[in-house]
Formats: sequence, structure tokens, C-alpha cells
Amino acid sequence: MKQFAQLGDFIIRFVGDDKIRLDDSVGLDKKDPYPQIIYIPDDVTICGLDQNGKQRFEHIPTRSDLRAFKSYSKNKLKTLHGQPF
Repeated sequence: MKQFAQLGDFIIRFVGDDKIRLDDSVGLDKKDPYPQIIYIPDDVTICGLDQNGKQRFEHIPTRSDLRAFKSYSKNKLKTLHGQPF
């Protein structure tokens, strides 16, 4: 599921990329250059418990995760830009 979240980050960056510019309704704030991503991890125990003590299933990536997603997305966009479409 973390890979799926990473893919989601890539898709958002693909849609918001200046060279591709598909739709202006998706974008990233220059002050906080990370899209909002919440995912269900393979191991839900990392999500912790909710206020009622029940297992949470959604996980908000850490800043480190978001930086890794961004790096992955930028590398994929660079590869994409190098393709002769």
C-alpha cells in the first residue's frame, strides 16, 4: 500500500507538472510542496489506535516518506520527459 501511496504522489505531480500541464485544479503549494496522501499500510499496526482505542487503518506518511515519494516522482518525471512521444 505504501507503493500505491507513492504512485498517488507521482500521479498528482504528473498532473501538476509544468511541462505536461493537464489540469489546473490539481497543484502543490510552494510553502508545503507535498500532496495530501493517506493510505492503508500493509501493516496497520503502525497506524496506532483512535481516540476510542480501536485500531486505525489509515496512515499519514511522515515527512521522510513524503520526501521519498517526491524524489521518486521527480525521477519518474525526468524519465518521462526523456521519452520521444
